[in-house]
Amino acid sequence: MQLHTKGEPSDASLWQLGGGEAVALTGRLKLTNGICFSPDGATLYFADSLEGVIRAHDYDAATGAIGPRRDVVDCAAFGSGPDGATVDADGNLWVALVLAQAVACIAPDGTLLRSIAMPIPYPACPAFGGPDLDTLYVTSIADSGGRLISDHVDAGRIVAITGLGVTGIREGRYRDNHIRE
Repeated sequence: MQLHTKGEPSDASLWQLGGGEAVALTGRLKLTNGICFSPDGATLYFADSLEGVIRAHDYDAATGAIGPRRDVVDCAAFGSGPDGATVDADGNLWVALVLAQAVACIAPDGTLLRSIAMPIPYPACPAFGGPDLDTLYVTSIADSGGRLISDHVDAGRIVAITGLGVTGIREGRYRDNHIRE
């Protein structure tokens, strides 16, 4: 496994799409990943992967407005930056720790509740699925376009984890009423 860097990352932003337009919600980010919402929709979480931090904003679903940014957890303590993420029905974050070869379950206050070692390199994105949303599927990276490359025989595969005792939440589907079908 190798980590390749290609110079400094550009200034990234977190965007919102709706009403027929895209609006930058916040900027001065390096690489955004793992965008997800609390079960009640009132908190917007995202990972700034190259900064190694999971961040959050209060979110008003009716207006799309966000509150001030707050850092939830610095993933350097886990030996990795955060990658993809999802939220379970209890409001806990499930985050891929891509360089630590693990998935972490983190409480909304940033407390590590558990960490699960992955049998594949570079876990990238967890998502709950299955009929009861009680299976955690985790994708992995074989080649991220040159930044992360693995020659492991199972690189790029998906792992299904059962028996966690938690369920996910149904993801909303995007629908913009300003677009004609």
